[in-house]
Amino acid sequence: MCRVIGRQVVNIREKRKKERKLRAEGIAAIARNLKSLGFSIEQIREATGLSDAEIESL
Repeated sequence: MCRVIGRQVVNIREKRKKERKLRAEGIAAIARNLKSLGFSIEQIREATGLSDAEIESL
């Protein structure tokens, strides 16, 4: 059994938060590229899972 205490818990939470942020940034970059290549909003939404508003704001 693993035991995580104190600072280790904070480090794990910070790591997961950074991972989520990087993932979101990567998805946004992909959506921007698809948009610049002329893909439709619907196609980008299906490929990335972003909402229409999120795609339009890129």
